[in-house]
Amino acid sequence: MDEEVKKIFTEQTWFVATMGDEPNVVPIGFKMVEDDGTMVIADVAMNTTRKNLMDNGLIAVTVCDPETKKAYMAKGKVTFFEEGELVDGLNKFAEEQGFPFRAKGAATFKPTAVLAKHPGPDNDKEIEWI
Repeated sequence: MDEEVKKIFTEQTWFVATMGDEPNVVPIGFKMVEDDGTMVIADVAMNTTRKNLMDNGLIAVTVCDPETKKAYMAKGKVTFFEEGELVDGLNKFAEEQGFPFRAKGAATFKPTAVLAKHPGPDNDKEIEWI
């Protein structure tokens, strides 16, 4: 896994795109990248996003580093959890950090593709993720 790309996904807000009857994009800050490359998104206030993910599971996540101007997109199909160890762990973390919210669920996915999305010769180049 490219550590620079992982760092950007870890540190920056994710813009999560899903598709239902209409396109839907939301910013997500309560998220993480696990050591094996699995991406985890806490469901705090996802309404349309959650419905779309439950209906078809398709997701695209875009990030951008404002300093380097590097941008990446990860695509895949999620598994959604409404309870269990993952959701409990996210809520424990939120409580320890003093966050005023809790996760109602979590979506996870291993990207089927990660692409460079910044201008230049690497635009649309697939990045080794796993």
